Amino acid sequence: MSDNTKERIVQAFKELLEEKEYSKITISDITEKCNISRQTFYYHFKNVFDMIIWIFEQDTKNDPHNTGSYVPWRFLVKESFDYCKRNKDVITQVLESSEKEKLENYFIEFSIRKITEPS
Repeated sequence: MSDNTKERIVQAFKELLEEKEYSKITISDITEKCNISRQTFYYHFKNVFDMIIWIFEQDTKNDPHNTGSYVPWRFLVKESFDYCKRNKDVITQVLESSEKEKLENYFIEFSIRKITEPS
């Protein structure tokens, strides 16, 4: 049930992205769109940015090369570009928002973690 609710929240967010800019989307917009309470949203996510990170982690955990062990940096760069291409709208909007630095830092930390994790 919990993952289903998260998926509904994410779907509502993605639909809202088609209607308005990322920086204009509020928690209230998302909760109204998927007919849940604010408490339910906050049970699953700290904020909208936390939800974006969850989306990224869900997408990358299903990657067959994401085994939790060392990932060659060339592969990581290619996969990062492919991910950004698939999610261009969300990434572009976040990079144009006040959360640009948070997203950049997250991707840097994620990349370092993947490159340096022991096998």
